[in-house]
Amino acid sequence: MDYSTEDIVNAYKSNRLEYIRADKTDGNLKKAALTILQDPVIQALSAPTMLLPKGPKEVDSYIDSVVNSLLGVAICLREDDDNDKIEDKEKKPRTIIGVMCIGWGGISPTVAHHRTAEIGISLIKGHQGKGYGREAINWMVDWGFRHAGLHTIGITTTNYNPRGVYLYENIGFRLEGRRRDTIWMNRKWYDLIEFGMTEDEWESLRGLDTKEK
Repeated sequence: MDYSTEDIVNAYKSNRLEYIRADKTDGNLKKAALTILQDPVIQALSAPTMLLPKGPKEVDSYIDSVVNSLLGVAICLREDDDNDKIEDKEKKPRTIIGVMCIGWGGISPTVAHHRTAEIGISLIKGHQGKGYGREAINWMVDWGFRHAGLHTIGITTTNYNPRGVYLYENIGFRLEGRRRDTIWMNRKWYDLIEFGMTEDEWESLRGLDTKEK
């Protein structure tokens, strides 16, 4: 393998973003997580859990689940490359704009042979609508198929999130199914919509030769 290739050198970066392994001791990550969990819109769009205020206990539990995922990362704006060349004590803190994971909470060894996992992502409000979500999800999909040996990757949303539905389909996920009237939100029933992508479909999207497997 040629380790000078761009795919390896920039394995933890994309065009505008870099991805830092989630660390429960990272104070900046805790602040970002609290911002995410205290935003009711992000709560409603990112998880089918009861809408209620969150505090430090929920932040710790959330970060634990991210850390224990197959891969859980803080999504950060890319800094000047010179920042990587200076000593740690002089580095500027990275700007965390969101959190993303694949295989939420960890994948049990008893089901790991299926080689499948779901992506979850939350972006802080001020950084939404700028294409960061698309960029980050594409990076995670690439990581899952290139480096984690996954065969299928899924992502879910609801029909009160039409932007998410459009984004996932536009990225290349295919509709797998719809669980009708399973999400109760603001006195209305909504559908849980499941999307998936296979390894072969990803290879086709990236223009890779599937015969090389």
